[in-house]
Amino acid sequence: DAIGTWKKVIELAAKTNNPGAAASNAQYNLACALSLHGRLDEGIEALKAAFATGSEAQIAELKRHAREDTDLANLRADARWTEVVGTGDEE
Repeated sequence: DAIGTWKKVIELAAKTNNPGAAASNAQYNLACALSLHGRLDEGIEALKAAFATGSEAQIAELKRHAREDTDLANLRADARWTEVVGTGDEE
């Protein structure tokens, strides 16, 4: 049941196209779900989408949170992580 629920969450989050903060948060949460399921390419793309909308302050906060979010551990091991999230030194 849990796997079916996660699959449904991923499907619904991927369809979210709300503007601004809502879309940014939805894409971030989608990245978390995809990371937990080992879908790294899609997870990286969702993070990129999360950081492409919303205010500068919100994006900076999401990036700070992403660096510590255990749900994103699989993505942090990906070579593209720093390119997408940065190191935190640039803030």
